[in-house]
Amino acid sequence: MGDRGAVQKLQDALMRLEGTRIGHSLAEIIHERGTTVRFGQTPRNVIAYFDPEGNEIVVCEVAGSSSPNVLAQHLAHEGTHGQWNRPNSIDQEYHAFKAEAEVWNQLKGDEADKQCDRVSGMISQGEMEAKRKIRWLYPGLPEYA
Repeated sequence: MGDRGAVQKLQDALMRLEGTRIGHSLAEIIHERGTTVRFGQTPRNVIAYFDPEGNEIVVCEVAGSSSPNVLAQHLAHEGTHGQWNRPNSIDQEYHAFKAEAEVWNQLKGDEADKQCDRVSGMISQGEMEAKRKIRWLYPGLPEYA
């Protein structure tokens, strides 16, 4: 995907995010803080991450083929980390996954995405069960920070 197409796809995703209940405030924070959103290299098995030092959200290049709805859902997760603006914790990850699921559930319509649907299912099991799974995904992460 060319640079122009990538920029347009991310702009479309931000517009979709902004059009959702929870995503509206997250999109505002991304805009207000001047957070850069771009495709780039991410660590192995990481779809996206928020870099507080560089004030940017980096989405893995492979996700460039994803729909704007899927990208909006990832931006909701990473935008939550930007909103919290403190070291990561199980509680913060739970809220990031919860925002991700809420955005996905609002946008997806008939669309299916394995990762998005998995997150939505995890959150639908309730906070205690979701946090148990997050502890397994992020061993050593503190409960609160």
